[in-house]
Amino acid sequence: MPLALLTAICATALPFVMYDDSLYTLLLNPPSSEKLYRLCWLCISQELHAPSLGTLQACLLLQQRLPTNMYLSDTAFAWTLMSTSLAVAQTIGLHRDAGSWTSIPAWEKRLRRRLWWGLYAMEKWVALARGMPSHLGDDDYDVSMLEQEDIQDTLSDSPDTQSHIYHLSNLSTILSDIQRSFYSVKAVGKTSNDLQYSLDLARPMRVRLKDWRDNLPSNMKPVSNAVVSGEDLDGNGSLYLSYIVTHVALLRALLRPLDRWPAIIKVNKEEPDATYEGAKAVVTGALLCVKEFVEFVERLTGAQWNAFWHSCEYNDFYSAEFPI
Repeated sequence: MPLALLTAICATALPFVMYDDSLYTLLLNPPSSEKLYRLCWLCISQELHAPSLGTLQACLLLQQRLPTNMYLSDTAFAWTLMSTSLAVAQTIGLHRDAGSWTSIPAWEKRLRRRLWWGLYAMEKWVALARGMPSHLGDDDYDVSMLEQEDIQDTLSDSPDTQSHIYHLSNLSTILSDIQRSFYSVKAVGKTSNDLQYSLDLARPMRVRLKDWRDNLPSNMKPVSNAVVSGEDLDGNGSLYLSYIVTHVALLRALLRPLDRWPAIIKVNKEEPDATYEGAKAVVTGALLCVKEFVEFVERLTGAQWNAFWHSCEYNDFYSAEFPI
């Protein structure tokens, strides 16, 4: 195993050693996560001349680094590292579908697909959290979507953990469409002044979001008074938060034109009632989304709070708290 990947795994696992009987004794004198992450980055820098799948895995794990400064939750390094990760993936051909390749075994094809969609999801979420344009366009890759069989040969024996990346990657494709349609430089200029145009763009995305939520397994949805068996951690909270934030991102874009309400009425003076109903639906949807977020936080259990959360979701909490 490359040293970069080994140190990244160790540093990422440190917050969870208390849940492992074999590693529990490390709590008496734990290794420094900061030193491990520094060593990881040093090793990655050396591997960039000839990157491998392990290099990309290390980059993605390094992206999950927890904030070490209580006054600074994020820095420009997160976006720089994300750009480096994408460059590594393209260098090793991860953006091309390996399904028809005969020179690599089936397990490596599945691994490449998992890594690509893990990178895809992380890139979209970091771009949203940083307010940056995505580096990944739909025409820049031809990797097929993840299937359930692609994630059945992972180390985890938990069906929920295996399904997490599958559902997150599907949700991230919806987020990508929202970013392209409402948050690119040109899209902001088009949608911020035209409510009806924004509503027409958003309609299929809202349908896709609803379908994603409806198709989510019941054991991965937040439920009141959820009971987690034993001391197992439950990482599904981060997945559902991602859904809420995606919904917030869409509704925030739809709220932008309402800042220019008098001008909108003048432009749509022939159909003022339809315009009013559209605006009313947007505001109602935003309020319901806020209500859903509050209820989601109230239902979080200790097993969910203490589980793994993607690093960009620390910013997602702020995004969901202030959607209007």
